[in-house]
Amino acid sequence: MKKIMMLIGASVLLMACSENEEAALDENVVASIDGVEVTEEDVFLLQDYSEDTLDAAVEKYVAEEVVAQEAIIAGYDMPESSNDFLLEEDEEFINVRAEYLDVSAEDYFYEYYIPYQETQMLISSFVTDNIGLEGAEDDLDAADEEAEAFINGLLADRDIEYFTN
Repeated sequence: MKKIMMLIGASVLLMACSENEEAALDENVVASIDGVEVTEEDVFLLQDYSEDTLDAAVEKYVAEEVVAQEAIIAGYDMPESSNDFLLEEDEEFINVRAEYLDVSAEDYFYEYYIPYQETQMLISSFVTDNIGLEGAEDDLDAADEEAEAFINGLLADRDIEYFTN
């Protein structure tokens, strides 16, 4: 469950960027999935990280992207979130990204934040359905290991390259 929660939970540890760093985010390719480039901007818009945690944020972004793609391929429908409220701790995260995109916080919320939450629900359903959680309440570590093995299997089937430190 920890691995699932890691994929689902979007921790909010605000990244401090200078204007020069922001300008380069869309040019800094940090990974590729089956030849499709992932830029630091892609990661920045949905993940919270610092310079020290960029590698982990990129890995999380890639894993979420692959699992979501596999869920859609398997016939899962993207759920619609009925949750349109903002957690207080996410407000600063949203404001920073809205400012970066030069859009209102409300626009960012509906164009990025809500779709990301819906993707998290899709990922959760797909992983949960595929790891067999019978008795998981009694052994969360075993469920975490199953989830991690399932996700790692999906990742192993893809051509993934990382370009961070």
